[in-house]
Amino acid sequence: MKSILSNRPIRSGPQPRGSSPARFVRGLVFGLFLGALACSSPSTPPRSSAEGVSGLVITGVTVISAERTEPLTDAWVAVEKGRIVAVGSGPLPERLGGFERFEARGRYLIPGLIDSHVHLSSIPGMLYPQQQSNPALVEGYFRQMPRSYLFHGFTTLIDLGTGDPELLGELRELPKAPDVFGCGQSMPLANSYPMVLAPETVRFEIFPNFLYDPLRAEQIPGRFAPSDHSPAAAADRVRQAGGICVKTYVEDGFGLAKVWPVPSASMLQEVRAEAHSAGVPLAVHANSHDAYVRALDGGADVLAHGLWTWDAYQGEDDGSTLPPAIEALLDRVVEEGAASMPTLRVIAGDRALFDSEFLQDPALRQVLPEELLAWYGTEEGQRFGQQLLEGFPPHQQTPETAYEGHTAALSRVRRGTAYLSRRGATLLFGSDTPSGPSYGNPPGYNGYLELKAWAAADVPLDRLFSATTLENAKAFHLDDRYGTLEPGKVANLLILRDNPLENVEAYDSIETVILHGRPIDRSSLTAGRVDP
Repeated sequence: MKSILSNRPIRSGPQPRGSSPARFVRGLVFGLFLGALACSSPSTPPRSSAEGVSGLVITGVTVISAERTEPLTDAWVAVEKGRIVAVGSGPLPERLGGFERFEARGRYLIPGLIDSHVHLSSIPGMLYPQQQSNPALVEGYFRQMPRSYLFHGFTTLIDLGTGDPELLGELRELPKAPDVFGCGQSMPLANSYPMVLAPETVRFEIFPNFLYDPLRAEQIPGRFAPSDHSPAAAADRVRQAGGICVKTYVEDGFGLAKVWPVPSASMLQEVRAEAHSAGVPLAVHANSHDAYVRALDGGADVLAHGLWTWDAYQGEDDGSTLPPAIEALLDRVVEEGAASMPTLRVIAGDRALFDSEFLQDPALRQVLPEELLAWYGTEEGQRFGQQLLEGFPPHQQTPETAYEGHTAALSRVRRGTAYLSRRGATLLFGSDTPSGPSYGNPPGYNGYLELKAWAAADVPLDRLFSATTLENAKAFHLDDRYGTLEPGKVANLLILRDNPLENVEAYDSIETVILHGRPIDRSSLTAGRVDP
């Protein structure tokens, strides 16, 4: 069967053409985040519930679900027409006697994982011009990409910014693909991040849902009326597109750079009011001390990145503790009830470009086509890493220095994540796959590495489990369908050999993915398999 993704036109979010991204950077470059671009993606419920096996009962499992205080042992779960219809333990009720049996004795059954921060139209490791000149690699990637997410247990994805809204619709039609949702067209401040990364001649077409900046009106073409780009108008377009959140940005520059304008707190408050009027949360891209302050002043519901840049307090980084000002800021996150999405793999994914052993990881061959992996090892495939390197001062342009700089940033965000976890903050799992054109963020596997990074940051395994299931579902108002293993929920489930509440590596012990009630052997999802 021919995939509907074959021979698809190459569409992608914009990236700087004909020049190095380093020209936009001052100081350390911690990733271009070019995946976080405008999108228009409906929240149409994915796949008809009539699909999948009708009348399946999974038996002999230990059920782990975030709404339960304890696992349910010797359990069975009945599924009909793609939904869970009953959960119990002990002998199987007579009324389920006619259901097809799926024996999984000694295994663990959990809800499918939710990654609430992906960019499905971006290709890890490929700059936009490279995508244009390598159509076969692009096609091979998109054929495998949805399977790779399923291979690592991610059965629901939230695209916080895609340059190809048609892709989400195409994914919903595939027999082996996660359920996908999007946040409509993102709402950047005019001529700021990420609009500023696109050429001036096309940026207003690429980001049509921008917020009008009255302080810089002379930089906005006269054909755009302020009233058409107010928070109300922009949020209404998100609502009409069926977005499940409103996404905007507070990014004044990468690392310690301060080169771009950001929305005022009052503008963010207007955006939040409009988002809540539409019944959706406000997610704000922010990753520095100053950005967090502005995002919190604006009432952000979700902070879509961890805190890896400390701005004026970065000189107080001793490598092991948090400065009092950073602790106070994180305390404010907890007190004001904002949810934090650490996205540790943003930094680690860029750091991988300076790790000579990363491309030798055998796990990459499970989720990426062999031809693309080979291309990553070429001079062309290494180009983005070279561009990142050029963002450092001349005397620091070595792979070793770049690796160390990213390690320091990763240490800061780990410490902040651990602190938020200890303080009881709401944590949401998102991998930001891919956070930019770095091959360090492969689909699915990047999420597994993010899980491991949370565990390394001392986030307790029960909190990690909740963040990938129920907390994500609640934050994006999907908990009526996803996030727990209860009657009425979509039957997206995972059968694991090991207990994820005992060790994080259990997330790599998946044996079967159940998608809308249909069991899929995990081995059928690896790269190189050609079945539909």
